[in-house]
Amino acid sequence: MKNQPPEILSKKPLAEWLGSITTFKGFTGTRPDQEYENITWLEACHVICPDKPDIIEDKKQGKYFIPCLLKEAPLVGNTLDAAIKNGQPTTGKMRSKYHVTEASMLVMDIDGLCETDFIVGLNKMANDGLTFCAYTTFSHGSPDKPGMRVRIVIPVDRPLTSEEYTVAWHGFVQRYWQGESK
Repeated sequence: MKNQPPEILSKKPLAEWLGSITTFKGFTGTRPDQEYENITWLEACHVICPDKPDIIEDKKQGKYFIPCLLKEAPLVGNTLDAAIKNGQPTTGKMRSKYHVTEASMLVMDIDGLCETDFIVGLNKMANDGLTFCAYTTFSHGSPDKPGMRVRIVIPVDRPLTSEEYTVAWHGFVQRYWQGESK
């Protein structure tokens, strides 16, 4: 019997894939720094994992991204409070569940998984023929945070709603790391 490709594989050629990313200055920043719309996979990889990464001393200084664009909506939480205090509009774009649009990629944070289990998952992804970008995060190698500290980004063949993203994310983590991810 011939091996069948996994059902999760896309029929869309990677050369036809386009996605969107929103970046933020600092890990805790809620207001977008830049939005990249309809970029290729290679362009997305250069945005999220540049050839020359920033060297930072504090995790809060690092750039952060989400795999979608943001929509204009009423601001919430501390961002709303700051806008009111500074006399700024109370509607706009910010990082929150109320502002996200459909996602063009899955983003996995692998935090604390042992290296052997991580490599097994990566090999399974490669054997399944998946396209992905993987890179270590700020905490990787920190003595007080054992295990692998890695982010994996996977392009998806169609935009995912928030609900679909959650289902896909959990299914992916279960398939490749037996549910061991953050």
